Amino acid sequence: MSWSPLTSAVTAHLPEDAFAAVIRGGDPVINGKPHPEPYLAAATALGVEPAALSPYRGRSRDRSATSAIAAGYPTLVVPHTVPVPP
Repeated sequence: MSWSPLTSAVTAHLPEDAFAAVIRGGDPVINGKPHPEPYLAAATALGVEPAALSPYRGRSRDRSATSAIAAGYPTLVVPHTVPVPP
């Protein structure tokens, strides 16, 4: 998702069961995107194989795609507002 202060501000306004798991930068993830750790931590927290998760496709697309590929996710990037490097 993002760093703990930002995620806490967002999730504080949601029902406790809105997400099965919330992965925050710095807690429990030490290495942020483009490192694969965020996606691997999410898979572990959910008790699923990494390929069962779908990577986020938002503003940080390049970093998200790099992180997802490094984690072993099948990844499809559709160019839109952010250029996609080769």
